[in-house]
Amino acid sequence: MEERKKIKYALWRRPERITRLFSDSDWQSFSTADKLEHTRSKDLLSKIQAQLVTEEQRPKARKMWRPYWPGIKAMAATFLPLLVPFMLWKLSEKDTAHLSQQQQHILPVQPQWQTSVNTSKKRIHLLLPDSSAVFLYPKSSLKYLENFAGSDRNVYLEGKALFIVEQHKSKPFNVYAGDLKTTALGTSFTINTKDKVNQTLIVLHTGKVQLQPIQSSGSFSKKILLPGQSFAFNRLTSKEIKIAEKPKEKTQKSVYQKIGDVIAFKNVRLDKVLRVLGEEYAVSIKMEAESEAKTITYTGEIDVEKEALENILQKICLLNGLAVQRDDSAGFIIHRITQNTINQ
Repeated sequence: MEERKKIKYALWRRPERITRLFSDSDWQSFSTADKLEHTRSKDLLSKIQAQLVTEEQRPKARKMWRPYWPGIKAMAATFLPLLVPFMLWKLSEKDTAHLSQQQQHILPVQPQWQTSVNTSKKRIHLLLPDSSAVFLYPKSSLKYLENFAGSDRNVYLEGKALFIVEQHKSKPFNVYAGDLKTTALGTSFTINTKDKVNQTLIVLHTGKVQLQPIQSSGSFSKKILLPGQSFAFNRLTSKEIKIAEKPKEKTQKSVYQKIGDVIAFKNVRLDKVLRVLGEEYAVSIKMEAESEAKTITYTGEIDVEKEALENILQKICLLNGLAVQRDDSAGFIIHRITQNTINQ
């Protein structure tokens, strides 16, 4: 009886099993009035049980999942326009955060100070970031910011230096030396803070400069120098020192003579000095403004055997606010110092 209940329960759960156990002919020939023999009934029961066990042990077939493409396409059409901007925003946010993190590790570049000290016995030549030239004399130093950061070109001098300033109207060139600030837009001048104790001397060669005390002074607030003028300043009293004008020398006879390898010049016009030197060294020496050469005189001795011509010309030019350059024919050209002049 218990076995019959199991069969009934199994068929109730899965009635399709009946079609697998009995054919249509078996159902049509079956009669409720018939009674099976006990042996036959027992054999049939065993057969049904065996089939049920087999069905239970047989792995269930997995139901194949098939995508419903019309639904997927409709969903994509709905959400894709929203998804794409969202993904782009997230990527942009990630890149921005990464860039911000990188920028945090980049420290701002601080301008570096450059200091030049002349410990030699001769003046040295310096080229500043703006192409201005400086001749720094012995026992002198110059300090400035590399690349001249800021709106001004500021340099700090201790000692003596000759400046040939490159013109830059929107960026003034300022020299802080000996309690004075010297401002130039494009000119050449010399500043000396060590020639005399507590005195600063400024000599203007070309152009124009403006002077003013670094600290307020009762003596003056600003002063303009013109070519050939000088200015002396007492650092203790913060006052201007009047420079006595030299008495005009009487016209002296122009003389030059050569003794051995030494040529002695006395009050000789510069054009004539250059002509004599050109003949002695067999080199062409030209003066751009010949009329100026006739108004300048030179006094001194030159040993043509021991001294190089270029060094001699450099000395003569320095004394008279001139500059010397080599030309294409292996000779020399003498001209006035300008803001574009850079002596080597």
